[in-house]
Amino acid sequence: MAYVAIIGDIVSSRQLENRSEVQEAFIETMNAINKRYINNIASDFLVTLGDEFQGLLCDGEEALSIVHEIERMMDPIAFRFGIGIGEIDTEIQRDKALGADGPAYHNARNAIDTLKKLEKARPRKTGNILIVSFRDSDNIRLCNIMLDMMKAIESKWTPRQKEVIRTTLANRSTQAETALALKMKQPNVARSLGEGFYDTYRNGFDEITRILKEESCSSNI
Repeated sequence: MAYVAIIGDIVSSRQLENRSEVQEAFIETMNAINKRYINNIASDFLVTLGDEFQGLLCDGEEALSIVHEIERMMDPIAFRFGIGIGEIDTEIQRDKALGADGPAYHNARNAIDTLKKLEKARPRKTGNILIVSFRDSDNIRLCNIMLDMMKAIESKWTPRQKEVIRTTLANRSTQAETALALKMKQPNVARSLGEGFYDTYRNGFDEITRILKEESCSSNI
């Protein structure tokens, strides 16, 4: 059976000036993720090394949503995320993620290491999420290309567009609902969504979500 492991770490964490505040927000974010996605989590998300976290999902359906929720809650702290699909060799315990091992975690770690190497080789590379699966898949390669393109779109968002798009995407809310949540006028929400290419971004998000679920639920492992 394939699981989906997510490992994330803070970019340039040693340069943070308010480390204690970031650490507190980091722990609160992991607790919020564990509550919101309780039905999809196999092992709870937790901070492991001060500037890093890990968690294990039953499948990939919520993986990208969780990554985006962490980015939204921890903004403006920058992260890199490794998503690994594969088996788990050790016993899985919901409240004890540390000590678990297997290809899913190895693939997630490999993804993080690859991102770090790419950052050094290609400083202008925009992508901060990489998926590594137990098999060489055209679908996974397509997902990684789409993730880079989505990050390129994100890089052009204004702070207001980012807030509107992330709120709308996280809650799958209507323009009216987003306007109410952010205390904005609906036409301003519509303008932010349009100028931020929300429909294009959401289509990529939905397709990656579909592929991650399909890949992780495959019996060919």
